[in-house]
Amino acid sequence: MRRQTATCGIAPAEQETCARLDPLALPSTFTVGLAESEGGLAGADIHLERNTVIVTRRHNGRRNQIFLKLRDFRGVAARVRPSQTAGAIDVTLELMHAEPSLSLVLMEASDLDDVVADWQAWARRLALPLLMIEPDGSLHEVAGSPDRISVGRPGPRRRSSVLRGRRPRFLVRRKPGIAGMMPVHADEREIIARR
Repeated sequence: MRRQTATCGIAPAEQETCARLDPLALPSTFTVGLAESEGGLAGADIHLERNTVIVTRRHNGRRNQIFLKLRDFRGVAARVRPSQTAGAIDVTLELMHAEPSLSLVLMEASDLDDVVADWQAWARRLALPLLMIEPDGSLHEVAGSPDRISVGRPGPRRRSSVLRGRRPRFLVRRKPGIAGMMPVHADEREIIARR
């Protein structure tokens, strides 16, 4: 069976998945290889959509599917580890679930610029907060997540706040006319038609 992946072209389903999934190419289907997971989603086909994740596993010749809503995921998490090479680091982006065995790896890279851009794009696309996984395993939310609204002191009122007691706002736009003498028509015939 062959499948189309977001960035690796056409690859056999038995082959390991690519190291990066494109956040702008949803829905996306990929395969989690046996070496990529300790026991949770090992050897599973994942179909990632904007609102749901469908996990398909084959167990004893039977196909099992798990449907997960994106609101059940905690956020898009970044995990930083020291690399095999000296002075380098490896960064993994994960779609973090409350159950650790259901978390999905979205990207593995060593270039921080690419990782930060994808991290923010995934969080924005899936409307999930940005999370950071510390080396001790603790998890905390990063300030400035795209789905959070910062509440602060309100800004100043509009410019007409000083004059608000004098004239209504819609009248401020209208120029008052010049109050001159009104013409008086006396001793003339009426112009109203009557029978």
